[in-house]
Amino acid sequence: MRTFRAAVTVVAAALVAGSLAASGGASADARASGSCITSQLQPVPGGSTSPGHAVPVLFIHGIISSAQMWEPSTPGSIAYQAARINGVTAWTFNYAAESLHWVTSQAIGPNFATAISCLAHGSGNKVIIVAHSMGGLATQYALAQPDPYGGTVGSHVAEVITVGTPYRGSELLTAMQLARAGVDIDPSDYLQAALGDAVLSACAGQTSGICALPAVLTSQVGAALQLNSGAIAQLPPWPAGLPVLDIAGDMGLLIGVDHVFVLHRFDVGDVAVTVGSATAHDTTGTAMIKHCNSLKLLGAIYGNPGPCFHSNLVKDGDIITKILTAIKQYLASAQPTRMIDVAPVQANGQPKAGETIVNGGTAQSCEAGSDTAVQAYRCFVHNEVYDPCWLDNADPAQASVLCQEHPWDTRATLFKVASGGLGPFFGPAQQINLDFPWGVQLATGEQCVAVQGTHDSYEGKAVDYACGNNYSHVLLRTLNRSSPQWTYQSAYFNGSTGYNPGPLEHVTTAWYASPDNGAAVDAQADECTATALAYAAQAYEAAHNNPDGPLPDVNAQACDSGYAELVFTQTATGTGYTAAIAFKASASGWQEIGKADFITPGQFGMPTSVGIAINKSLTSAPQTEQVPF
Repeated sequence: MRTFRAAVTVVAAALVAGSLAASGGASADARASGSCITSQLQPVPGGSTSPGHAVPVLFIHGIISSAQMWEPSTPGSIAYQAARINGVTAWTFNYAAESLHWVTSQAIGPNFATAISCLAHGSGNKVIIVAHSMGGLATQYALAQPDPYGGTVGSHVAEVITVGTPYRGSELLTAMQLARAGVDIDPSDYLQAALGDAVLSACAGQTSGICALPAVLTSQVGAALQLNSGAIAQLPPWPAGLPVLDIAGDMGLLIGVDHVFVLHRFDVGDVAVTVGSATAHDTTGTAMIKHCNSLKLLGAIYGNPGPCFHSNLVKDGDIITKILTAIKQYLASAQPTRMIDVAPVQANGQPKAGETIVNGGTAQSCEAGSDTAVQAYRCFVHNEVYDPCWLDNADPAQASVLCQEHPWDTRATLFKVASGGLGPFFGPAQQINLDFPWGVQLATGEQCVAVQGTHDSYEGKAVDYACGNNYSHVLLRTLNRSSPQWTYQSAYFNGSTGYNPGPLEHVTTAWYASPDNGAAVDAQADECTATALAYAAQAYEAAHNNPDGPLPDVNAQACDSGYAELVFTQTATGTGYTAAIAFKASASGWQEIGKADFITPGQFGMPTSVGIAINKSLTSAPQTEQVPF
């Protein structure tokens, strides 16, 4: 059995970078003033200094390091980029002065817990933690601490991302400690111990980089971070259900004498922490391992150890992208679904300001009923269907609609309606059904619109929405609104045998087609009395510059579904004749839409069925009301 002398440094140096100015957490005064800034907790320069309603992202380092390891002022660094994500405030926690102490030290775990609590309560949002090396174990300890406002600090954390955290301890550090103590090494520990011995030999006379930290072995963490140590075993458990994403480095280190390799590639991880230890607590199922090309030990010591080395992991582009993506995905999933009511018209049926109106010609017919809105029109133009469409009140004398293809559009098509006009909606004004948006936008940015007509189905669920440009991605019934951000189960059309299962999709925006209650309001806007219609006729005459002209007495009137006819006998001229005026109800009163000796059903945009009903009423009326103007 071979004995290895003290190997110290490499591992220690590579172990968890960390720094921190010994100082208490946020004071009661700081909380009261809304500021969480202390000597330990600092905002990343260039980002917001007020939690506001943004999501705090908090960076914590490891041993033999400081908050500067995150290079917060350097463009391109992980902290710099995180601070510039919309909806985020980025912070660093520093415990450099105590970084060789164990995580239970007041300046580390307890003060970190206070910082998390302050940021969470100040922002009203859960905190995302990015931890390097022992910073991950400090996080584990902090999350179990009681929160001043009740519960534990862990209840205020959304996700933890750890980089090179020694969840099981450091195998290399353990071997170094054994060698330092002159203890025989078990054959199963031979490879790690050989690495430790090789590192110590190669580091002779060197005090920087990998060789800078001989003090670790004799420090408090030198014992606490040994493989499967009692200190690690005594840490409180992680909060149940908390997402923890583990990231590890794999240097693929080669150790040799001259040109002969004594030890070939094995799991040395990032030198300080093996891959197995660094990925021992991933709960997301997406742990990341950064693999690097095999590197000779001397090259790692005297040259550039590469991106997979322990303290370099947080500078690697792939790892930075992974962390930023995780932050953005949480932001997308954490925000409540935004609801937007959409219609190209106002409540009174007048076109909305800013809407681009395109003339589409004449629709053959429009039916009162929509596949998309609880109360809107469905119009037929040649071989195409336009749905939803809304009553256009811009010209009361012409039955017309405004139709919109997608809810996110700002363009509507104007169609005049051919003879027969627009049928009425029966019953009271309708309310929006939140379970069936007109369209949605997913957290991925993809937009989906409601399927009309016959729906496909997949695994017993109706296909309700088609997404993207080619509509191959679909959303299945039913919309889940049990969480602040709503979700749909999705599927993909494979073009041959049907559908393949898709992921659970989060909805960031839901658009709803506003009910066309303008038609319902119009239909009930005025009393159907001779007096009301007579005053409407008088107002019309006044608007046409003849306020004092001879006006007739009303003989009879009849109304149906928001339309009316007024029959009068003109007596002022001495030669009497009978004529009629047609009206349409609107929110602003009865509007004249035409006049003739005899109004035929379907004339002036009046629906044929309505005209027939009105004429039938007039025929049976005694025509003797004689309401004077």
